[in-house]
Amino acid sequence: MDPGTYLSEKGLDFVLKLLLQELSYLLCYKNKLKELKEKAEQLQCKEARVRKKIEVAERHGDVMIHEELQPWLQKVDEIIEEIPEVGGSSNTNLSKYEGLVPYLLVRHQQGRRAVKLSEDVDKLLKVEFDEVAYRPTSPPWRESFFSDIGSEALESRIKTVEDIMTALNDPSIRIVGIWGQGGVGKTTIVKAIATKALKRKLFKVVMATVTRNPQIRNIQGQIADMLGMTLEEETEIGRAGQLREKLKKEKENTLVILDDLWDGLDLNKLGIPVHDDDSSQKTMRNDSVFPGNKSENCGGCKILLTSRSKEVLSSQMNVRNNSLFSVDVLGKRNPK
Repeated sequence: MDPGTYLSEKGLDFVLKLLLQELSYLLCYKNKLKELKEKAEQLQCKEARVRKKIEVAERHGDVMIHEELQPWLQKVDEIIEEIPEVGGSSNTNLSKYEGLVPYLLVRHQQGRRAVKLSEDVDKLLKVEFDEVAYRPTSPPWRESFFSDIGSEALESRIKTVEDIMTALNDPSIRIVGIWGQGGVGKTTIVKAIATKALKRKLFKVVMATVTRNPQIRNIQGQIADMLGMTLEEETEIGRAGQLREKLKKEKENTLVILDDLWDGLDLNKLGIPVHDDDSSQKTMRNDSVFPGNKSENCGGCKILLTSRSKEVLSSQMNVRNNSLFSVDVLGKRNPK
């Protein structure tokens, strides 16, 4: 076939297709408006389902909306608002447009806009959201919780804080204990340590208060809140399993602070992985925190305990002497 003839036929096919498309806007505009309306109803139903999921998630404490979702909702609102304008002329007497040409131009314009909006609606309908909201991994109140201390209260404790930080940075030490009588400032010290750990990006820090009569579910709930997770299981065993898996899978090294132990506490029952046969405890993740540690990148979880009793920490919680620190009354000195 002659190249010129071939190109002429291709050009003619293109022009014919374009002409047929433009004619379809004019001749089938009512059908296109009807199709657009049906798709818009589907989109509104989908939007309602998504917003319902958001409401449910917010009731469960999942307050962070996925960033892809907000633009989608905004686009849906814009299109739904525009659709009545597109079909407006179909509900009025088009004969008010004087002359055949203006009348046909309006019908063509309406058909064309209906097709374009239908394509936009199709794209929005195809978008799927596995999750609409989530709880932040670092609750926004966590750092302010740890920083709520007076610097003047720590001036005489600087060395103690740094000694404890050194122990926490030691890869051979898993559990650190602080003991001293009530009111000497153990909680202030652990909050200072938490603040330093966060600022230096050494650990993700979570903290729970144990008290004299520990409630396992309450302690588990405190830890979960700090981790930004929801415990869905009903039993303590189930909740412990959730916490254990969360801590083992954390991308950051985690420091778990349990404040005010009056007696021994089963950490495994809480969901805190501590056993030697737990691979998540054999090494910490961040080599920059522990120079020279080039072992396999497994989960890392350190534990910081406070108690009024040295015996509770050393005998019942198995804290070694080299990671056990005393806090004395200001002006006095207690042996380790």
